[in-house]
Amino acid sequence: MSVPLKYDGDLREFSTANLERLSYLLRVAYATHLNNLGTSSGRVFVGSSGGTSIGSLDDHKSTARIAITVRNYSNGEDWPPYPGIGTTTVATYNYRQYRTTVTAPSNAVLDNDSYLYIYNTSHIKVAGSSEAISSVVNDAISELRNGDQVGSYRVSTSSPTNGGAGTWTDLGTWFQNTTYSAGTTTYKLWLKRSLDAVPGTAANPLGLRSDNDLQEQSLSVSGDLIQNVLLPIMINRGLSETNDLTYAVASTVASGGISKGSFSDTKQTSVSENQYFSDPNYVRTSTPTGSAVNDGTAYLYIQ
Repeated sequence: MSVPLKYDGDLREFSTANLERLSYLLRVAYATHLNNLGTSSGRVFVGSSGGTSIGSLDDHKSTARIAITVRNYSNGEDWPPYPGIGTTTVATYNYRQYRTTVTAPSNAVLDNDSYLYIYNTSHIKVAGSSEAISSVVNDAISELRNGDQVGSYRVSTSSPTNGGAGTWTDLGTWFQNTTYSAGTTTYKLWLKRSLDAVPGTAANPLGLRSDNDLQEQSLSVSGDLIQNVLLPIMINRGLSETNDLTYAVASTVASGGISKGSFSDTKQTSVSENQYFSDPNYVRTSTPTGSAVNDGTAYLYIQ
């Protein structure tokens, strides 16, 4: 494992707390990247085009129906049969994700912006793509998926609380469940941006200057180490190599997937029946009534 080096009076490897802070800042950077919207790699959205289709769900609702028979002046009344209630599709919600990769860091970028680590117990080396993945990116993705969830999406009717106290950004309507007369429920897509309490302790990793001297790299979300090295490696690994950052929508969570919230389509199935005569028409109506029952549930999950 390529643990970054720091200078603390002498050269030493990052502590667990130092790695925790760097991993967290990488997740914040990824969340900021997703929140830039547009065609940001990894972005999940509602739409009919762009990116890769990841699933859909229809919003249905029951409808009232009416049956009419014109009076024919024969003996007795001319009531038609009750028509029963109908069903209509209010809207179809299609879900998509941009899964295109980003430019991978070149050797020159790695030399300038990556960190140094101890190689084979006695040598110092610049961390390349594979080394950077093994130490920091793996932890960041693991926490994103099933830890503090910074950088992760979730579907909910209100601001989530998963993964500890933090800031969630409301990205708008994900699914709207409408009914005939039992109300409307709006599910929204949320993106966790940060934690209220920043984990770990700060330490600047050491990098290599062009004159082969040592320099401290910026420990910042906007710094070169995160933006030019760790973030593109994380995006490319999660979207094209391991699917750790890809999402899907389905009626069940696939094996190995982690649910990021469910949303349901409901409709009323109980019927209120009524009849009346309005010369020359005999009229019978069927109207949806009562509580709505589930007509289909879907899950947003990270694969």
